[in-house]
Amino acid sequence: MMKTIILCLVCFLFIQRIAGQQFNLRGKVHNENGSPIAFATTILFVHDTIPIAYTYTDSLGSFVMTQKKGLYKLSISWVNADDITKEIDLSHDLDIGELLLNENTNLEEIAITTRKKTFERKTDRIVFNVSQSIAATGMSALEALALTPLIVVNGQGEIAVVGKNKVGVLVDDKIVYLSGNELSSYLNAIRAETIERIEVITAPPSKYDAQGNSGLINIVLKKNESLGLSGSITNTVKQTTYTNFSNSLNLNYQTKKLTSSASFRQYYTSIKAVEKYGIWNAQSLLSKEVRHDFYKGIGIETHINYAWSENTKLGLIYNYGTAANNKGVDTKTFFYDTKTLYKDLSTEATHRNDVPTHAFNAYAQSKLAERGDQVEIGVNYLDTSSNSRIDFTTTDSFKPLLTDVVNSNSLVGYRIFSSTADFTLNSSWSTFSFGIKYVMIRTNSDVGYFNWKDQGYWIDPTKSALFAYKENIYAGYFDLTKTLFKTWELKVGLRYEYTNAQGLSKTTGDLTKANYTHFFPSVHLTHKVNDANVFYMSYNKRINRPGFREVDPFRWYSNPYSYSTGNPLLSPSYNYNVELGYLFQHFLSVDLYYQQVRNEFGQISSFDNETEVSTYYNYYDQNNVGVNVMYTKSLFSFLENSIAFNIAYVKARPKMENIIGEEGLSASYSINNTITLKPTHSFLLVNYWQRLPSKKGNSSLRNMASFDLGLKFLFFDQKLSLNIVGNDLFQQLRAKGEKKFNTNHQEFNNYYDARSISFSASYNFGHSKQNNKNKTIDFEETSRAN
Repeated sequence: MMKTIILCLVCFLFIQRIAGQQFNLRGKVHNENGSPIAFATTILFVHDTIPIAYTYTDSLGSFVMTQKKGLYKLSISWVNADDITKEIDLSHDLDIGELLLNENTNLEEIAITTRKKTFERKTDRIVFNVSQSIAATGMSALEALALTPLIVVNGQGEIAVVGKNKVGVLVDDKIVYLSGNELSSYLNAIRAETIERIEVITAPPSKYDAQGNSGLINIVLKKNESLGLSGSITNTVKQTTYTNFSNSLNLNYQTKKLTSSASFRQYYTSIKAVEKYGIWNAQSLLSKEVRHDFYKGIGIETHINYAWSENTKLGLIYNYGTAANNKGVDTKTFFYDTKTLYKDLSTEATHRNDVPTHAFNAYAQSKLAERGDQVEIGVNYLDTSSNSRIDFTTTDSFKPLLTDVVNSNSLVGYRIFSSTADFTLNSSWSTFSFGIKYVMIRTNSDVGYFNWKDQGYWIDPTKSALFAYKENIYAGYFDLTKTLFKTWELKVGLRYEYTNAQGLSKTTGDLTKANYTHFFPSVHLTHKVNDANVFYMSYNKRINRPGFREVDPFRWYSNPYSYSTGNPLLSPSYNYNVELGYLFQHFLSVDLYYQQVRNEFGQISSFDNETEVSTYYNYYDQNNVGVNVMYTKSLFSFLENSIAFNIAYVKARPKMENIIGEEGLSASYSINNTITLKPTHSFLLVNYWQRLPSKKGNSSLRNMASFDLGLKFLFFDQKLSLNIVGNDLFQQLRAKGEKKFNTNHQEFNNYYDARSISFSASYNFGHSKQNNKNKTIDFEETSRAN
């Protein structure tokens, strides 16, 4: 089936390329002295504003572009020069001769006339200007993220930044508090036409919460310029082993003072998951789990922003979502003593989990002076719960007459409140920002384990538990940004966080307390030698606090002889990050980085009285030294591409006697290509990502990759977008590897139905010159409500 699809896509590409006759457009660019200008940006537009092809002049100032017959606008730009614009009637091979770029030293004029580069390097982030990208037209925000250098989006819609363990997603500089399928559905509902740029913040400054070893992804939306009603509707059907679908509707309405929007989302996801796991030693275990996971949910998000005055805005946001996460599980588990099989377990289980979520946010923004001083105050509240029921029946072939029938119910509730105040002061000397934040987290879990006997379920008090957890965080920060000697920019910051945490087992009465205070400095320095050569460096420190279930001591059973549990004694890990980088001509960047991880935690499996136990420990420190290389220059006018490569040397030092720390190389690369088949109408997407065998902690991770192929069609002045995309066509997106211990050797091999083909249609309607720029509140703590 997949071979047929690939063949059809390739044939379609061939037909499209030969269907229309192509003509060459040539020219040469020089300055007032007659010297050729290299690396001048040359862009062809249709309808004056829609870019369809671009290239750069070579060392002789020459350029060549190939396009079909038609009317175009040619734009040529270069630093310190006025743009050239020229109308082109391309009906044959055309040489427009030599073109003069007049040098202009007026920086204010340059800022007005110079077109943004597709990719830019800032002091603390890499910027993908989506509004300048041919490839992003007609895509969702999730698909645009896949085109962004250093970002990996796998077949499950999971997002990662190369070289980072965890990633946070922001919209308009504010954290998005959704995760999993809810996050994917939310990002699919945002259209690329509404996005101005995507920022990859590899070393977050002090303004952002210190939580997590996060690279941050900030999606900056365009500012609304149209009054009235506008919106978009999107429908997607995706075929894995099973059929999946999602739908979204966005409505925006704006007057001179009121900006409002409502977004509706709905999804149904159904996949086949296969997990294989083995522990090998004198006492060994071999397990194979085949699951049918199906998730469905609906949600609505509403924004209201009112301009109280010319300088003051008030806003409210309400987000409601409900998700039903269900699983049907068949598991075979074999227990060995030396090489003798003594347990042969078959488990059939059903999981039902309902998760309603309510989030409310209110904020006020006020401009204090004409120079841009600003104050912003916000309050945020989240109320969510996880109500689950697991029923499983386990049979041992050695004891066929004894069957364990178990029901496990759990109710875990989370309440999170936070308040923030942020200030920005501008002067001719510098920009100074500072702020404070308070977070209150409360969670309670009530979990019961019931055995079936005597025609009814009876509670087992030894496997049931009540647990309460509370945490308070007090934080403050400042950032100072200063331009030095015209070509240097310095940003320094310091963040202070005090954390008070307490976990209480209401079942046993055990009380665990933790209090810790830390300062988190950050430094960012950029030296712009000229437009072609930029050097930069950064340093920051971050903290990774455990999630709630990672400290909850309740036992989550998959069968009577296997369970996972949290560790209330788990402590945070800390990350120290240094980056040194060089950017050449806005299309080639080289970043050297050093990352030191201290007190890292994770899950470890072992045997305890013939029972498999998985729990969390702080079990290793790790040093990473590596390099990221990013190349974004297209070699042909019909091709838009980006190439990213990462390689690092990893050395882990165990903190537990049983752990064997790994040492060696880790590497990955990605190649993203968009080929223009017919300008403003059809495009071919060809993307490949691969992680080579890598090391982490006590784990050796094997090869993982994904080859994606797609077609995109645009109609009705790009209001209608149709997409056909195949993901992981060769089923390479498998999580395989091994973990090393002094007492045993463990292996895993997991696949989550990543190979798929999807069909989507999106239509923009109404006064949609540019869509809404809404607010998403800084509420990062919700990501820990796992």
